[in-house]
Amino acid sequence: MKKIIAFLLLFSCSFAFADYEYIIQPRSYWFATHYDIYSGDEYITTVEKDWFHLNTIWSLCNEKGEYANGTARLLSLGSLLNCKREIDVYDYHKNHFGYIQGEFFTSASGKFVFYDEYQHPYAVAFIDQGKSSVNIMDYHNQRVPIAIFRRTHVPGGDYYWNVKVVREDMIDQRSLYVFSAFITDACWPYNTQEGSTFWDTLNLILILDRLQQDD
Repeated sequence: MKKIIAFLLLFSCSFAFADYEYIIQPRSYWFATHYDIYSGDEYITTVEKDWFHLNTIWSLCNEKGEYANGTARLLSLGSLLNCKREIDVYDYHKNHFGYIQGEFFTSASGKFVFYDEYQHPYAVAFIDQGKSSVNIMDYHNQRVPIAIFRRTHVPGGDYYWNVKVVREDMIDQRSLYVFSAFITDACWPYNTQEGSTFWDTLNLILILDRLQQDD
């Protein structure tokens, strides 16, 4: 009887922490980039990034429209260096519920800490030196994986990221999708040098110029 109970507990736990996988693939347009996210044959969401904002915004959209977004802080070192990006995450009602911060001191190619709405760290992401894989770990026990990113090339020059979520219960899904789009940007296979986009840098110069004019 004890063996049966133990087996049932183990079986139920396997469902409680069941992992899943999704892919995220960019589609570039003249004034925007879309990042489509699929799990198997099931469409999950699209993350949209356009060039009509002073700062970079990754908007999570589905058939009903936008339901969350990640907004990169403009007046920060992250406007010049991808590895220092600071991203605030908001829900549809503009309520702030998360924050992703690039760390300064790390031996990895990039290190990002995830914070909840109370500014408590709960996860940390490490980018490998080749910028072709990312591991998100439990912040308090960095031997426990939460999600694993791997970049895959396909014939014809296209590529996508495969993401295996090991512990869905340990990370906010909206923050994860925003971060996935950011990683797809920052680790573009043909342009993986350090630095943000040209438009981010130009926007920073323009806003600093405006501040000087106001003074």
